[in-house]
Amino acid sequence: MKFEIYLEEIAPGISPLHRFMSPYEQKKEIPDSRYKYLLIAAEPYTTIAFKIPNKDLDLSEGNYSFKWDKEKKLYSLLITFKDNDGENKPIPNLPT
Repeated sequence: MKFEIYLEEIAPGISPLHRFMSPYEQKKEIPDSRYKYLLIAAEPYTTIAFKIPNKDLDLSEGNYSFKWDKEKKLYSLLITFKDNDGENKPIPNLPT
């Protein structure tokens, strides 16, 4: 999954941050163990949350990356899930 967030009004000197949250940490929905949440935060914006499958992430090089482009004010995040057998799925060619 590739996320690109345009943050035109981000506060000067601030870089966006992200983290993954378990379904039991959040208080907006009834917890569902099939999902977890990806949170992206940057002042002055309200934190953005994406509901994603609760599968193991492949954190190896090329399968997990994030970048903050200060000039374009674009935050890009790439995450890859492992297959049920723990193997990596191939990454399709994504435009950069």
